[in-house]
Amino acid sequence: KSLRNIIPLRNLLEKYGSDIVRLLIALGAEVPQDENVDPETMEKLCSYEYPQILMWIHDATLKFYKDRDKLRQDMNDIDKLFWSEFLYKISKAIKLLDDFKIREAGIVVFYDVRSMLSTYLSMVEVPHKMVLDIIRLWIPLLSCYTPFIAEEIWSKTFGEKYASTQRIGIPKEFDKQAIAALRYVDVIAESVYNIMKATKKAAITRVTIYVAPADQQKIMKRILELRKAGLKIGEIIDVLATEFGVDKKSIARIAKTLHDIAINIPEELANLYIELRDIDEFALAKTAQQCLSKLLNCQVEIYRADDINAPDRGGKKMAAAPLRPGLYLE
Repeated sequence: KSLRNIIPLRNLLEKYGSDIVRLLIALGAEVPQDENVDPETMEKLCSYEYPQILMWIHDATLKFYKDRDKLRQDMNDIDKLFWSEFLYKISKAIKLLDDFKIREAGIVVFYDVRSMLSTYLSMVEVPHKMVLDIIRLWIPLLSCYTPFIAEEIWSKTFGEKYASTQRIGIPKEFDKQAIAALRYVDVIAESVYNIMKATKKAAITRVTIYVAPADQQKIMKRILELRKAGLKIGEIIDVLATEFGVDKKSIARIAKTLHDIAINIPEELANLYIELRDIDEFALAKTAQQCLSKLLNCQVEIYRADDINAPDRGGKKMAAAPLRPGLYLE
């Protein structure tokens, strides 16, 4: 206070409104941490970023509800993937809130779910009716942070008492295979974009994906497990040599290659790779093939690298590795 660098809360409320200030405080730091927002960042967040997020949520949810009679009834592969993704994110947010990780949960609720919905809408001409279930679960969570806009949306949609009093009933189980497929798509899409950038391709008409053989995937799964347990590469090679009944030299080269890939794999995908008992990257890619085609705006073909009948475009069969499939762009 002696430095006269404190902004009275009343001033912020009068300038930005209570919902925006709630977001500023909740997303600024976790509970045990100190808020430290400089005036320039605060102005950017409170005058532009947060209002835009809330306006998008308001307009999108009201449009879903207004057009509810036009929503599709039959669920396709893309719908199933994003429904599982939503359940996963909401379950994650609720767990974070239970652990008093208010900021991290808020990022999931306001950024991740919104981004997921935006991506989903870009992939479908007419949304599936599941979007009504999504907003019915989403709005009560929004009310934890921005009660006024949440109650306004609720009153214009479902209107059953108050959003803040609704019981959020999340299914206990969701399709982890679908979540893994979407994370696998992210890895492939990033690689495709990097290749396009390096080769200066503005657009592509087809991408051919070659998935690594199952035996290599088993080695990758074990490497991820051992890395998570804290083992170094030398120790991992020793374990692999013993478990697979081969000499160290035979396993060392592939182990080092796969270990280098494993280091750069997103933690979420690595954990799913470990957790899913019978992980199969070919199945993951096929599950999300339609989604990937929409995302890349091109035809997508998927083959096993050890399929002798599959065409070997650009010699990319040999380039296939677990979690880093061979890619040929046209």
